[in-house]
Amino acid sequence: MSAAGCSTYKPYKGTASYQAEDAELFFGRRVDAEQLLARVLSARLTLLHAQSGAGKTSLVNATVIPGLERRGWTPVRILPHTDPMASARTATLGTVLPPPEAEVAAIDRVLSALPAASEMTISELLHVYDSLDIRDLRKRSLIAPLGASHRRSLSEWGDLVPQFCRLLRSTIDVDAFASHIAAVRQGGDAALATGNAIDGSTSLTTLRELLDSEHLAIQYKTLLAYLDPPSKRLWPFLENLIQVYGERRPRFALLLVFDQFEEMFTRFVDPGTAAVLSIADLPDWRLRYQFFEELQEVYCGRLPASTIDGQPSPGGELPSIRFLISMRSEYIAQLGSIREFAPEIDQSVFHLQLLSKEGALDAIQEPARLYGYRYGKECYERIIEDLTKEERFVEPTHLSLICEKLWDEAGCERSANASPADVDGGIPEIGLDIYETRLKGAKGILRAFLRDYLDGLRDADERTESLELLEPLITGTGTRNIVERSQLIDVPFGKTERRKRLLQGLVNRTIVRIEIRLGGDFVEITHEFLISSIQEVMQEVFFANVEYQRLRAALQALRTLGSTYAGTDIEGTLPEHSFTTLHQNREKIEWTPTATDLMFRASICYGRDRETISAWSRAFAETGGDADVLAVLSRVERGDATRDILSAEELRKLNAVRQTTDLTPKQTAFVLRSQLAHGTPASEVDIRYWSMRAKA
Repeated sequence: MSAAGCSTYKPYKGTASYQAEDAELFFGRRVDAEQLLARVLSARLTLLHAQSGAGKTSLVNATVIPGLERRGWTPVRILPHTDPMASARTATLGTVLPPPEAEVAAIDRVLSALPAASEMTISELLHVYDSLDIRDLRKRSLIAPLGASHRRSLSEWGDLVPQFCRLLRSTIDVDAFASHIAAVRQGGDAALATGNAIDGSTSLTTLRELLDSEHLAIQYKTLLAYLDPPSKRLWPFLENLIQVYGERRPRFALLLVFDQFEEMFTRFVDPGTAAVLSIADLPDWRLRYQFFEELQEVYCGRLPASTIDGQPSPGGELPSIRFLISMRSEYIAQLGSIREFAPEIDQSVFHLQLLSKEGALDAIQEPARLYGYRYGKECYERIIEDLTKEERFVEPTHLSLICEKLWDEAGCERSANASPADVDGGIPEIGLDIYETRLKGAKGILRAFLRDYLDGLRDADERTESLELLEPLITGTGTRNIVERSQLIDVPFGKTERRKRLLQGLVNRTIVRIEIRLGGDFVEITHEFLISSIQEVMQEVFFANVEYQRLRAALQALRTLGSTYAGTDIEGTLPEHSFTTLHQNREKIEWTPTATDLMFRASICYGRDRETISAWSRAFAETGGDADVLAVLSRVERGDATRDILSAEELRKLNAVRQTTDLTPKQTAFVLRSQLAHGTPASEVDIRYWSMRAKA
């Protein structure tokens, strides 16, 4: 294995959360995982809470979800996003009933990576997959979620984990997989469920043909229509799911995992009269209370005092649904609305502490061992010593980030050079000198995480714009905000393609992550600990840089004027200092017709040289201009222009009779613009004349 190859899938996740496909590399939480699973299996509603950075999401993804799948449950991870009800429905359908097209895409991914699989049965393929080395890139890539990049038609679902991927990772067996396919194929006809039964002897080619059949596609769409009623309420949706799909799947049971639940209190807030710009785009705070009412109806089977949307609440309960709420500890006091209908939540609580020293040692050593290298005793002891809090706890995210940096610096090379024949004493080792001397220890690594990325960008402008992308992702109170991707990309005067590239760079470095849900791509900072580093760098770049502050102020002035600009004023449209700053930075800005018109007028107003005026005249023409302003003189008032400016001949004829010609202010401004566009030393008198008429 080459060093370049092993760097694609690392043994450590850095700031990113562990996923189900990373379960083999998730260490240090065995006891916590067993205890949490026991609580979930013994209680209808469980509360998992921890401080930020303790690894709640990683524990849920890498242990709880796979562990429950092995026990026959279907866990659905749900994030609030901008509409928690819609999020719950979309996540549930995508988890329980991924489209057959997604199953086919997962199989095609296997056939591409393992060409011999086309001749294999399902049992043979599972054996081959299980035998892949953990360092083999295919080990995780073949079970990773499918995104829109695999099939454009799947984009509305966001990231999908097909049932076939769960079969590969052995969290469901062949019988469970076959049962799911039969439930889709049944379509109300039990005979269809037994024909062409799937088992371990079924060839992968036959399985693909079945999943790609037109009949299955029709049956899937029919079933999906039954499972996704028009009502936005959760109770009818979940009740229908249990009754329709659950009747076709023996022992079907759901666990709804509400992850990052603190966002119900940090994002769905009423800003009141103290609202500030940084929280102006938060979702409607009333959705929080609506969601709690929905959850109460699902949990209790009824609303004790009222109904929702004027509809009577159905009776009974849904015993095959359980709930896990995962959130930061500082917000659990705000769960009063849930305690009202589920007081037992306080009896089924699991508090996840930071890693113990023993857990931290496993989290350092075990992934390295699987990748064929190790840490020297002095090295791993110093790492744990540097990160230990209160003499007993280690923050998992900091630990993973440091180990990731050591992997990049030396581990990748050692893993690539490791030989299967190495005995214990010959295993390549990372020593204390690399950690302490070369990387300056834990403080140096953590401090350099963001700066290293920014320093690697092309120039100062890209560093600045990357910080501009991060700025809206931090609320006015210094917590993570979530913003729709288009709001970061499509900004006034921003170069869209450049911002797309810079945002993708932040994603690739796991500084931010993008969740594809509810028809949109939502962006957030990966972890709270990055916020202080981002704010520190923004302070240096944004507030200590006078030129940058001037540019921001000038762009704001341009944006404000452009929002109300009618295209009739010839002077005073833009302060001179703003014009000067914008002109100096014109190559950095994506210009609009209105903005170039304002700059063109300002260049005239402030008596700039002919070259500057001509440049903005050309820029205005290139951006298309405003049809009502840029019109042939006879059509200016009607707004049905077909040309940008008057021709030189038309100007000559007009100047010959200008003393007796009455023009509106709009027409006069248009003539002046045409005169400037054709400006020559001989036409200075004409330019001066039309300038005076425009000012009159």
